Amino acid sequence: MSKKRRVAVPVSDLETHLIEQIRFLQKSIREYDAGDTTEFRRIASTLRVIFHNSRTSHSLFSQLKLDNLTLPSYAEKIDERNLLCSFPLAITCISGNSTYHIPILDQIRSKPTQMALGDWKAELVYKDPGDPRLATPTKLELTRWDFVLIVANQDGGSHVDPELDDRYARIVREGGGLVQLTESGTKPIFQLERVYLRHIAFEANIALTKWHNQTIGNRACSCGSERKARYCCQKGTLAN
Repeated sequence: MSKKRRVAVPVSDLETHLIEQIRFLQKSIREYDAGDTTEFRRIASTLRVIFHNSRTSHSLFSQLKLDNLTLPSYAEKIDERNLLCSFPLAITCISGNSTYHIPILDQIRSKPTQMALGDWKAELVYKDPGDPRLATPTKLELTRWDFVLIVANQDGGSHVDPELDDRYARIVREGGGLVQLTESGTKPIFQLERVYLRHIAFEANIALTKWHNQTIGNRACSCGSERKARYCCQKGTLAN
C-alpha cells in the first residue's frame, strides 16, 4: 500500500484549532464548576492537544511556535524537608463531618510565578515522603504534567488503559496519604486528581486567553470596521 500524501496545514487553520481548544477548555471549566467534576478528564485531553509533544504528535503550541510563552504557577514550592504530604494546588476544607479538596486557584497567591512551558510542566506539585518507619518508604511524587498525561492517556481523557501508573492509582484509590480523622479512625480524602486538573486548567486558561488577546484580538477585525477584533466581532469570544 502506498503511503498517503499529506499537505501542510495553514497557520490560520492552526490558530482556529487553538481557539477551538481554548473554548473546549473553558467549557469544561464551566461545567466542572457547575458540578460535573468528570470534566477533569476532558480538561486533560484538551491540555494534551494544546501543549504536549511526543515522537508521534505535535502540540498546537509548538506548531504555532508559541513554546516561548510563559504560564503562571500558583503553587507554593514544596519544602523537601517537610515530612508530611504536600499538595500545593489544592485546599482541604472541613464542613461538618465532611472533608474534601477544592482547587487553590488564586485564593492563596495573588501574584503567580511566571514559568517557561517546560518548567511549568515539570514543576513538582505533589509529594508524599512516605512512612519513614518503613524499611523502604513509599515515596510518591508527581509533576503537573504527570497528572495531565496520566489522566489523558490512561484514565479516560483520550484513552482508557488497562493499567494505571501506580503513583496516580494510589491517589485515586487510596487518597495518596491524605486522610481525615473520624471517630472510627482515619478515612482517605479522595478526588485530588480532579481538583488538580481543574486548577491546572485555571493556570493554562490565563496564559491562553492572554495569548489570544495580544495576538488575534489585536488584529484588525475581519469585518472591515478598522477596530481591533477583540473590541469588535470577537468581543467576548474568549472570557478569562
